[in-house]
Amino acid sequence: MTSLWQDIRYGFRGLRATPGFSALAVLTLALGIGAATTMFSVIQNVLVAPFPYKDADRIVAFDVHDVENARSGGRSAFPAAEFLEYLLIGIGMAAGLAASLAVTQVLTNQLEGISPRDPATYASVILVILVAGLAACWFPAMRATRIDPMTALRFE
Repeated sequence: MTSLWQDIRYGFRGLRATPGFSALAVLTLALGIGAATTMFSVIQNVLVAPFPYKDADRIVAFDVHDVENARSGGRSAFPAAEFLEYLLIGIGMAAGLAASLAVTQVLTNQLEGISPRDPATYASVILVILVAGLAACWFPAMRATRIDPMTALRFE
């Protein structure tokens, strides 16, 4: 048992000595495991057992139709307003990524003893964003549960 603990300590010392290599090794393992799991799932669900329910020949497909445009086959493209909305979301995400990289560079110069790439820093930022997102969903949902559905549909 002591040999096992010595081996584990020796392994962690090696990981701490070369953090770049350790991160690359963990990333490679994660990608390999993810790719293998994905391929197994695809092969299992497509080739081995494609339909895990009885009467698979009675499958029904639904198309999404616009109310204004009732042609068959569903819609083939986004309306201009919806496309612009997605475009603005993409631009906002790119701007947010660029701003976060710039702020990381600024914080690197101003923080003493803490790296902006520190795992504890990442975890705390993720936790703050998660709590803010949950609150942004929770409060409107709670308010919506107090409104009569017929009243909401009447005024929409």
